[in-house]
Amino acid sequence: MLFEPGTVTVKDMLWLSDPGVALCCQFRAFMLDLAARRSPRQPDRGGFRGHAKLAIGLAKLGASLARATSGGLDAGTSIPRCSRWQVGGAGVSIKVVGVQSMRIPPALQTPAARRLLVAGLIVLIGLVHVVFWRAGHVWGDDFAQYILHAKNLAEGKPYEAIGYLYNPNYPAIGPPTYPPGLPILLAPIYGLFGLNLPAMKTLILVSFLLFLGAMYACFRRELSFGEAFGMVALVGLNHFFLDDTNAITSDLPFLALFYAAILAIQKAEALPLRTWQRFVGFVAAAVIVYAAYATRSLGALLIPALLLKEFLGDRRITASALAATAVFAALALVQAMAWHSDRHYLDQIDTGRMALVFNAFRYATRVGAFCSNGYLKPVAAAIALVVTWLAAIGFIDRVRHKLSILETLSVIYLSVILAWPSYQGQRYLYPLVPIYVFYAMWGLRHPWLAQRVQVQRALAWGLAAAIALSYAACYTTIARGPLAEGVAKRESQELFAFIREQTEPDAVIVFIKPRAMASVRRRPITWCARTGSSGTTCGTSEPGMWWPCATTRP
Repeated sequence: MLFEPGTVTVKDMLWLSDPGVALCCQFRAFMLDLAARRSPRQPDRGGFRGHAKLAIGLAKLGASLARATSGGLDAGTSIPRCSRWQVGGAGVSIKVVGVQSMRIPPALQTPAARRLLVAGLIVLIGLVHVVFWRAGHVWGDDFAQYILHAKNLAEGKPYEAIGYLYNPNYPAIGPPTYPPGLPILLAPIYGLFGLNLPAMKTLILVSFLLFLGAMYACFRRELSFGEAFGMVALVGLNHFFLDDTNAITSDLPFLALFYAAILAIQKAEALPLRTWQRFVGFVAAAVIVYAAYATRSLGALLIPALLLKEFLGDRRITASALAATAVFAALALVQAMAWHSDRHYLDQIDTGRMALVFNAFRYATRVGAFCSNGYLKPVAAAIALVVTWLAAIGFIDRVRHKLSILETLSVIYLSVILAWPSYQGQRYLYPLVPIYVFYAMWGLRHPWLAQRVQVQRALAWGLAAAIALSYAACYTTIARGPLAEGVAKRESQELFAFIREQTEPDAVIVFIKPRAMASVRRRPITWCARTGSSGTTCGTSEPGMWWPCATTRP
């Protein structure tokens, strides 16, 4: 497409649901292309090659166009106060001569209508998750420790007195205490309903739906409405999260608070510098960051991500950011003194393992599993490779032109989970999933693709179709009905009944799932790797200790 210097003719809409974003992308492609065509002898004329400054100016131009046209453009449209725009010292004249776009119904052009549409999608996603709920609970006993802490809070007992004997020789089972965020949320439910797993799962599902709302709000300013709407569907209906809303863990409450904190930081950054409103905004964001940290310790990474973004992007660290850091540190110190300290996580460090290489490979396989169809792994791997390629393009483009807390947070968070010696599966990748999808969508706007509209559209719609078919196929493989294994199984209940009725109150129980056993009957419970000749955990004759034996009935 050829342009006269200084005049832009718009002939296509790249993103039909949001013309402002489409025009911004089109103009940017034009300006970069114009800079590439200029003769080396020709003067720069004010800095066309200053890509970062150019991107900021064009983003403002796109926003002005979107506001001026109220979501639609027609041939001959005049753009108030935007007929001439100074970018890098050069004038740009706007003249719309023809637009090929899909008409958006007027009822969906208002922000309130779009928010209502997103809310309806989130409710629909919640109903899908309820359909796939399963009775019982899996054996992984993290859930039991959260419930034990919640029980102590509801009954006014010491937070750490849960009957679990921490074994420093096998710290991977879990620390002696967990962060208090999820127990605080569970305590009212326990106080009202007791050990009611469906009621507690409802809290987890509500947390997930709140996370989807916060995620949409975080990315809505960066994406078109159609893209943000698609992101909510893509993340909300993924099979990973279908499993997690059926378990009582901190993963989804943490996600809700994590993205609420990102949103609060974004809103605080948008306020004018050196104003009390900005200061208050950052302090409020620090409180939400602490809430995320109180749910999972990785929430603390938001603070260094904020400071690094200000240092690299703004070339200074503001007093508001320092105040937020101080508020967070004070709240974290109170938590360490009153409820939970992170020092026991250091017991899991093993310098003898190649944690970085091992974790990089394992986490990479989980990225592929995100696009799983339940049948053909090569197809899922191919989709994951294309999405990752687009995400890499989008990330590089953002770092070059529009550095934000999302970029610094991605680097810091990924570095920490790769370096951490204890592999935690896909759940540690959850905070990066929306950012990963966002970068892939941003990669589709790359100038090379923007100038090749047919390729861009084919790639976007092809990926959308492949992912939709993969989701549909994966849903056919998801199990339904009560869980086949877990704490609600008849044999498990018989074991718990035996421990309650046949052991002394001061007996020490050695069990492979110590916290699950402690939640059923308050006995001192620990774990030890002791196996018999058959490979099962067997009994011992040591006085005062019981080793429940896990065997298969003849």
